[in-house]
Amino acid sequence: MRQNVSQAGQGWVRDALLVATWAGLALVGIVAVIAGFAVHEIQSNLDPELDDWPLRGSLAGDEALLDRAEQAWRDFGGLDGDAHPLFAERSSELAANMVLVAMAGRTDDDRLVVAFVTSPATTGTPATDRLFVRAVSFPKERPLAVGFVAARQDPSDAVPDGGSLAFALAGPKNPVVSVRTNVIDPGRREPEPPGETFWRVLPRGAGAWNTTMSTGQSHEEPLRPAAGVRDPATTLAKVSTRDGAVAAEYRTPAAGDLVTSSTAMLGVVTDTSGRMETTPTAWTAWGSVSTEKSGVPGTLTAGSGGTLLFTATGPGEVADDDRLVFTSAANAGVVVEVGRLTKADGGWQVERGVNLSQYQLSTVAVTP
Repeated sequence: MRQNVSQAGQGWVRDALLVATWAGLALVGIVAVIAGFAVHEIQSNLDPELDDWPLRGSLAGDEALLDRAEQAWRDFGGLDGDAHPLFAERSSELAANMVLVAMAGRTDDDRLVVAFVTSPATTGTPATDRLFVRAVSFPKERPLAVGFVAARQDPSDAVPDGGSLAFALAGPKNPVVSVRTNVIDPGRREPEPPGETFWRVLPRGAGAWNTTMSTGQSHEEPLRPAAGVRDPATTLAKVSTRDGAVAAEYRTPAAGDLVTSSTAMLGVVTDTSGRMETTPTAWTAWGSVSTEKSGVPGTLTAGSGGTLLFTATGPGEVADDDRLVFTSAANAGVVVEVGRLTKADGGWQVERGVNLSQYQLSTVAVTP
C-alpha cells in the first residue's frame, strides 16, 4: 500500500515537473517573442541603410528624368552596379534654381557613394535637357542626412554674386535637416526653419570645409556635406600626435593640404606622412589672413604667455569679436576661420579655442 502510495506520489511529482517544464518553456518562448519584438522595435528606430531610403520628391515618378540622371552618373564614373534613386525635385524661389536627383550606389570596391545630379542653376525655370554630376559624397552606411555645398559653379550656371549652391536631404527616420556655415551672410538673412530638405545659395566663400549639417539628434556626430566636383576635395581626417609631432590621418595626405575643424583651422600638412604645421605665425607660406567682415589684411605674431596677436596692415575697420580668416594661396576661394578677435592691450588678440590633443570628429583636410 505504502509502495502504491509512494509510486502515485512519485507519478504526481513527475507530472508536476513535466507541467512546470512545459510552462517554463512556454514562458521562455513568450519572453523570447517579446524580446525579439523589442529588439525589432529598437532596430526599426535606427536610421535605415541608405539603399533602403524611399524615393522622395515631386519628380519621383519621372522615370525618364531618373534614367537620364543615372546615365549622367555612369558617364561621370564611380558607379558599379545599380543606382538607387533617393530624391528628385525642382527647387523654387531661390536666387538660382535647379532640378536635382540624388542617387545612392556602390563603387567597384563596395564603398557607399551618393551622387547629386543636377541641371544648370538658373535665375529662371530650370530645364532638364542637360544633367551633370554636381557633387559626390561617401557617407557612412546609416547616415542621418546627405548633402553638398558646391562653391565653384559649372560654366553653364547663373548664380548671382558667385554664391555657393547648397542642398541637404534628411533621412526618412529623422526628416529634419539644417545647414550652418561659418561664412557671414552679407544679407543677414535669418536661417530657414529646418525641414526634410535644405536648399540655399550660401554666401561666397562657403564650402564643404566650413559648413556642417545637423538633424538635431542627440546621438549624431557632426555631419559634413560633400564638396562640389569642381571644388577642392574635402576629406574626413583624424588629428593625432605621434613621435612628438601633430599629424592628420586621412586617405592621401599631401603637402599644402589645409586641416580644419568646424570652428577653426588647425594646421597645414607639410608632407605625405600627414605631419602638420600647427603654428599660425608660420602659415604665411601657404596663404594670408584678414578680418572676415571688412577684409582688413594683416600679420600674426606670437604674444606673451602663448597668445596670438593680429596686426592690421591695410585700411579698414577691425571690430571686436570679428572673425579672422585664412585664405589659401593654392586653393582659390578656400577660406577657413583662424579664430575670433578681441581687444587686448591696444592691439588684437586671436582667440582660437583649439585643443589639438582632442580627437575632433568634424575635422577635415582640404586638398587642392
